[in-house]
Amino acid sequence: MAVGGGRDEGYDDGLLRDRPADPLRGTWVDDQMQFALARVDALTRELEHVETALRSQSEEVSRLHDSLGVVEGRTVRHEVGQEQTREVRQEIAELEERLAQEAALRRDLAGQVDRFRGRDAENQQELFRALQVIASRLDEIDGRASAEALRQRHLTEEIAEVDQDSESVEQRLQALERRIAAEYEGNRHLGTEVARLASSVTGLLAAIDTVEARTRAISADQHRIAEDIATLRSVRDHEGELRE
Repeated sequence: MAVGGGRDEGYDDGLLRDRPADPLRGTWVDDQMQFALARVDALTRELEHVETALRSQSEEVSRLHDSLGVVEGRTVRHEVGQEQTREVRQEIAELEERLAQEAALRRDLAGQVDRFRGRDAENQQELFRALQVIASRLDEIDGRASAEALRQRHLTEEIAEVDQDSESVEQRLQALERRIAAEYEGNRHLGTEVARLASSVTGLLAAIDTVEARTRAISADQHRIAEDIATLRSVRDHEGELRE
């Protein structure tokens, strides 16, 4: 009887030692929940940062579109300048034709001078005055041609400047559109990560419920076993008293 009594007491002590510590298990679950919630908060802040950057870039796109409107206005002026250039070129062509006509007239007059050489001084003076008028007209035409050439050069430089500005704005727009596309792609991946983490948190909560249910079941089993042990001890003590 003494040996049997020692084995039952050891078994009872073992059950008490093997009983899980509920506060420790609760601390681990709380740590996991805190980690998951902190991760969700971090991803949410990162998503807000990305959205702020996208709004800033959208404002920059709007400003660039305004700049493009200004450039388009300059392009209209550029087209007007091209029309003026065509008119200037046409006028220069007309002046060149008139120069050719005046040169032909000069040759004719030179021939007349040769033919009428030897005439009296009055005729020679008239011819000289005519040549002076022609020379003056030629000088005037040459001056107008130089002025028109200078004007055409200024128009050409302005056209080149407008073309360069248009290319610069177009390149900036293309680069910004590529950046926006990359930001939207990163935002999409971030949303997927947030959804995945939310699903993991849901699974973790379900696992916590399962652990709590199992803990309650184990506690009930331990309580029942303790009652059975107490009953067995009572029966054993009663048998011992009867045998004595």
